Amino acid sequence: MSHFTKYGKRMRLMLLTAMFVASMVCLFAIPFVEKNLLNNQVAYYRIEVNGTEVGAANSRADAAKALADARGRLSGIYPDVIYMEPEYTVIKESHLTAERMSEEELSDSIYSALFSSITDVNSQIAYMVRMDDATVTLASLDDVYTLLSRVEQQYDTQKEYTVQLNATGSSGDYTVSFEKTQTDASKDIVSAVLSGQASTTQEDGTVVHDGITSIDFAQNVTVSEVLLAKTGIVNVDTAYEAVTKSSENRVLYEVKAGETVESVASDYRIDKEQIYEWNTQLDTDSVLAEGEMITLSVPETLLSVVMTKRETYDEAYRATPQYIQDEEAQKGKNTIEEEGSTGTRKVTAEVSYINGRRTDTKIIDEKVQTESQPQVISVGTKSDSAYGLPVSGQFGGNVNNGVIWLAKERTSVYAAAEGTVTRTGWYADYGYCIDITHKDGSVTRYGHLDAIGVVKGQNVTAGQLIANSGSTGNCDEPCLYFELWINGSTVNPLRFIQ
Repeated sequence: MSHFTKYGKRMRLMLLTAMFVASMVCLFAIPFVEKNLLNNQVAYYRIEVNGTEVGAANSRADAAKALADARGRLSGIYPDVIYMEPEYTVIKESHLTAERMSEEELSDSIYSALFSSITDVNSQIAYMVRMDDATVTLASLDDVYTLLSRVEQQYDTQKEYTVQLNATGSSGDYTVSFEKTQTDASKDIVSAVLSGQASTTQEDGTVVHDGITSIDFAQNVTVSEVLLAKTGIVNVDTAYEAVTKSSENRVLYEVKAGETVESVASDYRIDKEQIYEWNTQLDTDSVLAEGEMITLSVPETLLSVVMTKRETYDEAYRATPQYIQDEEAQKGKNTIEEEGSTGTRKVTAEVSYINGRRTDTKIIDEKVQTESQPQVISVGTKSDSAYGLPVSGQFGGNVNNGVIWLAKERTSVYAAAEGTVTRTGWYADYGYCIDITHKDGSVTRYGHLDAIGVVKGQNVTAGQLIANSGSTGNCDEPCLYFELWINGSTVNPLRFIQ
């Protein structure tokens, strides 16, 4: 009996020990097991298109491949260019369980979602018309055609030519040209008669009618496709107003034989009083001589039409004047010695226009009805000081008390006459500046220079290189600003430059 009691005690002790060990194992092991079990989650990638979940993939690479496949399938369906700008997001997720798609299933889901992100090219593309450095953007090629035709037909009132938009090798780029409107010979004759146009028969039997012989834009005009989102478009009326709005541009004009202030004003469609305003050396008694330079202010537009017309008309004309040099009269002082007489003639001519303003006339044929006797004009050539042109460049007009020549940076500037350098360096709004005092006390000033090649006190000869043009001081673009001072006051240099 005692044997069994001792054995039972040992069994109970062993049982209690085992239970204690098991409890301790559970106490320490369960947290580690639990952590390991919770971390045993599935990693996958959730795909959203425009904020809407469309599926899940095993990896980012699978998601990217499915997107590329869906876009490719859409592009294959649409024959034209399309733009897809979806918001596409791939988000990494982890869960105990996850339902992932095959690549084909995911591609189908993305394919369906992309339809809402597709916009046809016609609603995404606008058309930019470039006119030299100016641009205007319209919604369609039809609008471009309407705009260009409307500008051209201001001057081609009979619609003898039509605008052509020519696609180039580059996608979405066009050049602009004009094509003679196709009509048959009988319609040409009727149209010419109704519009009062004359016609002549050439030696080969060809009948030539009056009318436009050529037409074009003065500017280099091109058309390009642009993304609508990157530019603002305007309607045709707004664009037309912008490209035809005129601004005044000062030009230096060389007088042709027989021209008067009145005839120049008529050809340029400006008031003759404006010519007197811009040319203080002229008054109502002034007589213009061939080769004289005068300043004109003429309208300039972003888009200008140049054309040549064959015209037949009767006119009163003046024969080319005879000019006699008068060395005793001051330069610019011209006198009519003999009035001459006005004649009449029938003329066929090629007349050039820009925006309807006559710029040149070449007589093809004339039949004199009453002969004109030429005027005899005495031209003053005397000058107390002779000044040469200080730079080679485009005349930019009279500004303040001097004149401007537009010249590229670092264009050579020359002394207008012999003299002594009395100023070099920076001088207020003139920027870098040179003054040269001449033997008769007059002073020539050269402003907005880039580099100066002489020093104060240096003697220079007429035509000597003294500087390079620039854009220093109060100046918006490279040029030379030139002043002439006589008796302490500025005068118009154009009256004295040889």
